[in-house]
Amino acid sequence: MIGSALVYLRKRVDAHLRSALALESDGSTADRVVFVEGDKLDPFTVPLGSIGMVVVNVREEREFRDANRHQRPSGEGGGVERHHPDIHLEISLLFVAKFKDHAHAWNQLSHVIGFFQAHPLFDPETDNDLPNGLRRLTCELVSLSFQQQNEIWSALKTSLQPALLYRLHCLTFLGPATKHQPTPVEVIEPRLQKSLHLRAPPRGLPLNQ
Repeated sequence: MIGSALVYLRKRVDAHLRSALALESDGSTADRVVFVEGDKLDPFTVPLGSIGMVVVNVREEREFRDANRHQRPSGEGGGVERHHPDIHLEISLLFVAKFKDHAHAWNQLSHVIGFFQAHPLFDPETDNDLPNGLRRLTCELVSLSFQQQNEIWSALKTSLQPALLYRLHCLTFLGPATKHQPTPVEVIEPRLQKSLHLRAPPRGLPLNQ
């Protein structure tokens, strides 16, 4: 699911850059936006002449969770049934531009900003290519402090480079449908049981009358 969403997003951003830079094209057919290869993460290396995409953090958005995640109303008599809850994710995605000309690198990233400004939301109603299982996908630019930037580049074991950090919201794993109907709860009425022992007489009365 996560990989499908990233592939979808990479293709969309890459197509936008190809269109925006058509007049600057040098005839190259190489992708403008690429995934950073797994064997080039230590040390972190982006191919020259491209924008690298790399996930730097994934977490669950817990503010969207229900109070009781594994139960929901059954719709019959006010009962409940067990179900698999949806999971809302937040993915921090770093775009790193690697070009010989520093200004050109930032111009490339400016086109990335323009793409997300024009496409802040992706959902099945507006995009038939959205991977199955995704309810919606929204993206926002993240402003980092100097300390946060230092932490990211230190973790990647490389020096500061032209880059943008975007936060992907509501990447949702839809809970699978319940395969079995909930087992009805049997209500047991309380029953009075006769004691096998004689009750003690009230105080002050003789045992034999």
